[in-house]
Amino acid sequence: MLELFEFIVIVLLLIMITLLLRINSKLPKRDPVEEAMERDAARRQKLTHIQSTREQDE
Repeated sequence: MLELFEFIVIVLLLIMITLLLRINSKLPKRDPVEEAMERDAARRQKLTHIQSTREQDE
């Protein structure tokens, strides 16, 4: 009985892995360098805005 249970669990795990790999392959590819550049640009813009706000307050 335990062997059957283990077999079913292994089969279900393989099915889940297969489904996740299929879903992942359909997602759009991401460019980590481009994402980092966008984050950096947004951070710089935010810092510039904060600095200009402080200068106006003074």
